[in-house]
Amino acid sequence: MRLFEAKTLLSSRRLFYEFLVDGFTMLEAEKLSWLRKNQKKLKVSKYKNLNDESQQNNVPGSTKGKRFVLPSSYVGGR
Repeated sequence: MRLFEAKTLLSSRRLFYEFLVDGFTMLEAEKLSWLRKNQKKLKVSKYKNLNDESQQNNVPGSTKGKRFVLPSSYVGGR
């Protein structure tokens, strides 16, 4: 414990909350980045229905971006 050091981050409430939210956001962004880069390791190609659906031209948004699959263990997914 440091006796003569200011506790600026802990004393200023809103700044501390912003620090926590920024840290959480960085962790989630890193998880999503890893999932996006390691789709082959996750064996996404075995989901045949998703691949067949993405090749149809009548799917809205099929021309935008690149699709990647989130595993069921990802928080916020099914």
